[in-house]
Amino acid sequence: MPKPVIEALRQGAILPDSRLQALSHFTKAMVTQNGWVKNDDTQLFLDAGFTENQILAVILAVGIKTLSNYTNHVANTPVDPVFKAQEWHK
Repeated sequence: MPKPVIEALRQGAILPDSRLQALSHFTKAMVTQNGWVKNDDTQLFLDAGFTENQILAVILAVGIKTLSNYTNHVANTPVDPVFKAQEWHK
């Protein structure tokens, strides 16, 4: 992912690509609304060129990432050296 996109995501800024912005918005809606995404959010996602199958892909990605994060937090897993430069601290 290009560095400007990563920085925009971390800062909550508008992304430089409208399709990525729609993906980001939908994913945030999925997480903050605990899966009860509003029809408007879903329609924005679909209007950006995504499919209903990709809605499932977002749900799966959120689930896998949540499971991974929780496991790594409890296990205090160190960041792999190859990803150390991208490590993020709030």
